[in-house]
Amino acid sequence: MFNGLVAYLDSIKARDPAPRSRWEILLYPGLLAVGMHRIAHWLFEADLFFLARFVNHLSRWLTGIDIHPGATIGRHLFIDHGFGVVIGETAEIGDNVSIYQCVTLGGTDPANGIGGKRHPTLCDDVIVGSGAQILGPVIVSSRARRRQRGGDEGCARRRSDGGHPGAFDLTRRDRICARLRALWHPVQ
Repeated sequence: MFNGLVAYLDSIKARDPAPRSRWEILLYPGLLAVGMHRIAHWLFEADLFFLARFVNHLSRWLTGIDIHPGATIGRHLFIDHGFGVVIGETAEIGDNVSIYQCVTLGGTDPANGIGGKRHPTLCDDVIVGSGAQILGPVIVSSRARRRQRGGDEGCARRRSDGGHPGAFDLTRRDRICARLRALWHPVQ
């Protein structure tokens, strides 16, 4: 367990240049929120929903980060400056994902999405920038970068080849990003 914690702290230190030591990382609110989520998720899986929600609310009160106890989180999730982060019940987060402040992984009406799946899935090594809102049962592929206003690296569109309805097709990313930039930053 100690080696796992050290590996987790080292993964955060590799992604954030600010901390001077592992001890400083232990004070990060994102670390506390993820640790408390692990407890809440364990209670949720044991059908102890009230206790899971209690731990969730305590965590939200202490950190300003709201992670539903039903959310599935992989290894080494890094929530930097996490105030205002909201992660919904059916969200799935892969390994080595970085999430910055004011990010919402939110749900949609269950009638409009995949049955039971209302929140996004983030694959491994995804970075979600400040203020981004990813809504619905979409899949953000590995190594994608999402920004609040659809920046250069995170642009994608839904697949049109009959694949998973929420999957992204990143093969035409540059052309799509140019269109999005033109929409958000019109020539004056």
